[in-house]
Amino acid sequence: MVTGSVPREAGTKMVIFEDGRIAGTVGGGKFESLVIEHAQKAMATGKAVLKTFPLHEASEESFGAIC
Repeated sequence: MVTGSVPREAGTKMVIFEDGRIAGTVGGGKFESLVIEHAQKAMATGKAVLKTFPLHEASEESFGAIC
């Protein structure tokens, strides 16, 4: 379920390839750049990661996005 202003609906997918290509989008902007950066780091180390990106300024872990 999605409430408020969000970059994409629940279940949205983006594939990130080792060579930097992507297929799909999770919303663009700073959020998408961070997702790509973390995915490339995970591929380089060979270790899976689970990341949470709070989309509101009230969180200490926010990256400045408000939607």
